[in-house]
Amino acid sequence: MENSLPFVWQPTACIPEPSPWIQLVGSTSILAVVSDLDRDGIETLQTFLSESHDCSVRLVVVLYPACPTTDRVLDQLLDSSQQLNGKLQCALLPDGPITTATRTTVLLAPSTTARSARLWVGNSGNFGIASRTASRLHVISEPEPLLQDRWLGWFAGLWEASAPLTATTVRIPRLSWPKGDAEAGILWEEYARLCRELGGVFPQPEQEQVKTPEQQQAAEQRNEAAVKKLCEELEIRKPDPLATRLAEFYKKGRLVTVDKTGRVPPLKVPVNTRLLGVEAEKTFGSATRRIDVKIEILDDAASKEIDEQRNVSKILQRFSFPLADGARWVPSTARPLLDSQIARIEAKVQKRVRELVGSDAGEFAVGRRQKIREALDGVYKEFNVGGKVGDDVVETIIGHAAERLEKALGARFLPQLSYNEVWFDPSPASVHDSPWPQARNILTSVATYFRKAVTNQFFFLGSEVTEEELLTAMDVCGDWIAKDPWRPATKTRAKTELKRLEEIGASGLDARDQCQEILAIIEGKPTQPRTDA
Repeated sequence: MENSLPFVWQPTACIPEPSPWIQLVGSTSILAVVSDLDRDGIETLQTFLSESHDCSVRLVVVLYPACPTTDRVLDQLLDSSQQLNGKLQCALLPDGPITTATRTTVLLAPSTTARSARLWVGNSGNFGIASRTASRLHVISEPEPLLQDRWLGWFAGLWEASAPLTATTVRIPRLSWPKGDAEAGILWEEYARLCRELGGVFPQPEQEQVKTPEQQQAAEQRNEAAVKKLCEELEIRKPDPLATRLAEFYKKGRLVTVDKTGRVPPLKVPVNTRLLGVEAEKTFGSATRRIDVKIEILDDAASKEIDEQRNVSKILQRFSFPLADGARWVPSTARPLLDSQIARIEAKVQKRVRELVGSDAGEFAVGRRQKIREALDGVYKEFNVGGKVGDDVVETIIGHAAERLEKALGARFLPQLSYNEVWFDPSPASVHDSPWPQARNILTSVATYFRKAVTNQFFFLGSEVTEEELLTAMDVCGDWIAKDPWRPATKTRAKTELKRLEEIGASGLDARDQCQEILAIIEGKPTQPRTDA
């Protein structure tokens, strides 16, 4: 089994080699929710903590009637917690009846400045120890920052709702699994009630009711307070609402790159200058002279027409935003429009090439012999007094021209696009790293795109999709302009906001603060004019 992420294994009677716990080495904090905990699970956790001196654990133990986590197991867990002097803090959460109780191992090791986060998810309890059924599977992966933040919110609420592990709560009833035992049901309900009284309120989904806006706001505030408390105690990064917003934004698109290696080469034949009796590069002291010779296969006007059509980078400008130098980001909603545009241009270019060349590339290239010879002779005379290039040179160039035309007639003419996911990670690895400048740049591009769309009369020139369709596809931030772009007042306000965007870019504000300002413009919120110091 490879020791790399994602780390996947099927639990058996033995711990796999290498151990999944290796993936957690170096973590400074671990948050876990585990059911079916037994002595083996406790000893495994103890061993890990004894070797990880700087790591602390918050463990929620899920309990249900007749579960393997007996009072003796809880006694051992309480002893371990006390011996570890605060490194292991535990809480108990009675779950539903046996038929619906959770069997799970869910664990998060939050990211630090030294390492990325780890998320362990398994559909059996006790850290996957001695779970022998074929349907059990455990996975450790590197979660994206947005997932880590939302997981923290869930765990914080669960932790607050759970009962602390004490000498009182370890007294879980010793139950077996007989059916129809009313006394066992009563014992369990009494124990569950005791834990609920000692913990917070964590309603079951079927008990939840529709909340009023005030109740919803109060619940969100309680959860925010719980998350803040948890992050402060464990010294981990607190979720930043602005960073969360940007992480959600990044999820709405993909990084796109152009693969120029797989396309048909340009319909120009490069000429080795040695065939013309001259070196391509020559140095004279501190000066260097370079010569680059290419022969057009088609007429000049036709070549320019085709080159203009096959310029994918220009096409991308309409359907994407610049992410960094040489990198662009395409909204997922705009990809169908981009794909359709490229397919139309591909068909158009191939049709035009066939009209010009015909069905036989070799025959067309031979028919250009005189023009190729004249072009080569003209270059030759630049470096040689009198004379002409040899027939063998002309035939070599004709052969290269035929090869390029053959590819143009039978293959994909435009380059392919490659898409990859990109995350917004608010946890820089060092003082020299920051995700905010990149975010500022793309937000500026998004804001500028919509404001130029309604102020520049040539913005949609050449577009083969409707203005409304394009703006809807490109709206990834809920821009106020997209709601009603053609109101008379929109153009005036957009011009003012374009100037405001320039002011923000030149303000010297921290990149994060600039992101906040730009988002306010996009969302139509009032912003304060910049005042020079």
